[in-house]
Amino acid sequence: MIWWHGISSYDVGVIVERYPARPVPKRKGSSQSVAGRSGDLIDQEDAWDNVVQSYDVYLSGEFRGGMQSVAREAIQWLMVKGYQKLEDSYDLDTFRLAYFMGGNDFANTLNLFGRAKIEFNCKPQRFLHDGDTEKILSAGAVLMNPTVYTARPRILLSGSGSGSLTVGSRTMELTDVAGTIIDSDTEDVYRGTTNLNSTASGEFPLLEAGETRITWGGGITGVRITPRWYVL
Repeated sequence: MIWWHGISSYDVGVIVERYPARPVPKRKGSSQSVAGRSGDLIDQEDAWDNVVQSYDVYLSGEFRGGMQSVAREAIQWLMVKGYQKLEDSYDLDTFRLAYFMGGNDFANTLNLFGRAKIEFNCKPQRFLHDGDTEKILSAGAVLMNPTVYTARPRILLSGSGSGSLTVGSRTMELTDVAGTIIDSDTEDVYRGTTNLNSTASGEFPLLEAGETRITWGGGITGVRITPRWYVL
């Protein structure tokens, strides 16, 4: 089963026929061959390309007004804009962020049944559900990253005036902390729709593999963090 932007494939008459392949993302970087020297010189980044996750599906229109009717419903379900949450019943611990571009053909048998291959373009990470849960911290708290990959968290601050936040070896100074959000993925500091990057200095927080201690001072009175743990 697929859950796409929170709606089950079963709810729109789409049934996944078999276990999907598990695509492995390609690491970003480059290699260079040097004359007279064995091997390549490599430059590997801690970043990966998007991957395509495909599903072979079966559409049943027998009790849903025929194939054309169920196909319309399925297309409407698929055709949402932007990155959306993609989950399936084959890996219940994780979810992906994906978008759907379309261009599929739905085979039609007797105007009752159909088959298709649905392809989602996914960010490389498989995010852990546990890492998508906001955690309320106390000063000096230690977070344990259960993966080997460095996570880029979302952090919500409370308090007033200026303050400093230290996550591991990285410190960020802020002149306006009340209701401020730090997003290390997009490297933005904001409140609502107002960008506050000019009020912050220092390094955006990262949660490396293993334990990370988090402390704060000044006008910061509370910290809530969504860690965004992920695997590949």
